[in-house]
Amino acid sequence: MNNIKIVLDTNVLLVSISSRSKYHWIFQELLSGSFVLVITTEILLEYEEILKRRFNIAVAENVIRALLQLPNVIHQHSMYSDRLIIHRSKLYQLMCLNC
Repeated sequence: MNNIKIVLDTNVLLVSISSRSKYHWIFQELLSGSFVLVITTEILLEYEEILKRRFNIAVAENVIRALLQLPNVIHQHSMYSDRLIIHRSKLYQLMCLNC
């Protein structure tokens, strides 16, 4: 398994699934472990939603199941901190202090 970590855009995933696609090599490289795919719950939900819309429920479930079982897929849990959120007025004050 390679140490290259990527986040796969939903559109790239969509066009790479079909074996008839010229981008299918991306999906094959994922399945063979050529890179590490980093996903979050939000990304998985987006993948599922778009796959259902583009293909069908069965395809969406199979792709998501495969992603969750691959050893080269890391499910990164999103963590938010209210300390990272700066209110717009506070940001403006900080910017003015630097003027």
